Amino acid sequence: GKRKELALEYYSRKLVVPLKTRSARIYWVACWVTIVLITGLTLLHGIGLPETYWDSLILYVGYARKIFLQHAFPTKVVGQVGIGLGANYPHLYPLLTAQTATLAGFWHDAFAQLLPPLAGLASCLLLYALLEEMTRDRLLAVSAVLLFRAVPYGIAYFQYASDYAIAILFTSAFLYCAAQYLRTGLPGPLVLMWMFAAFAVHINYLMWVLWPVALLATLLAHVKGGSCEEHGEVPRRRYQC
Repeated sequence: GKRKELALEYYSRKLVVPLKTRSARIYWVACWVTIVLITGLTLLHGIGLPETYWDSLILYVGYARKIFLQHAFPTKVVGQVGIGLGANYPHLYPLLTAQTATLAGFWHDAFAQLLPPLAGLASCLLLYALLEEMTRDRLLAVSAVLLFRAVPYGIAYFQYASDYAIAILFTSAFLYCAAQYLRTGLPGPLVLMWMFAAFAVHINYLMWVLWPVALLATLLAHVKGGSCEEHGEVPRRRYQC
């Protein structure tokens, strides 16, 4: 009905300006080729070599294997000062790996090693979609994504079997949904934004930081004279009441 019509009008207005020059198109393609190449190398390193990162061996690959073998959450007994291995490591990452192994009917370390490189690629796509929509500039968006993809620290953690890559993916998805809600006011992005914030806590306890951001985005979307009105786009609340 009216909601669908206004949503279609919004998405028709947000289309980016196409690349007009040959050099711009070559640069855009070259950036994506480089991004895919880096991602492919991290994937090859991630699943083609044995895991050597200590946290991965004990907290993610090792613990996921125990969950798979015991069909339960095994107790961690360690000698460590402080609150120990449970301080910042919820069980969703090893649980996803154990789930894959259960469906396959056998264990393999690659089930845990495959997630981070794929999370890196998905994070790049989400970041590009977010920046392209915010700036209407494909060259700026792809340049930022290439910078994000080429940071050595990120390359390292997108090949280790750990929760950091998944935390980055959840953050990217959260920010994309938050931006969509602020711009459109549609209920779908609102629900997804809060779902990503909720599930991210089960990846890493530090992801509680997304909750106040989600609350702020929810409140700002109801502020009169927000981004939609300023840019002449779809009114957020007119068709939801």
